[in-house]
Amino acid sequence: MVAEAAALEVRGASTPMMILVDGGATSDERPGIEVKRVELVRNYLVQHIGVDPGRIVLRWKRLDRLGIGRYGGSVRILVIKPGQSIPDFIEGDLAWQAESSRRL
Repeated sequence: MVAEAAALEVRGASTPMMILVDGGATSDERPGIEVKRVELVRNYLVQHIGVDPGRIVLRWKRLDRLGIGRYGGSVRILVIKPGQSIPDFIEGDLAWQAESSRRL
């Protein structure tokens, strides 16, 4: 549902928006699984929903399981509007930090 909601917002926008697909994997998971996760989401958005692949930004990171206190990775989908910074991922927290210098 999140992927569909993000796609509808981006596709229906009169101003250029991006979808950030951010994935992570903990150190106890198979190497490369974080990349596979974000690629699967991108492929779904492009092939099944019709999002322009140029509007999708992929990002991934290996996480220290001990630092975040849980097993397994995750994927987050965010809509980035014009002028908004792409948020930095804070390892060890499920929150986002909007202090990136990168802007659309």
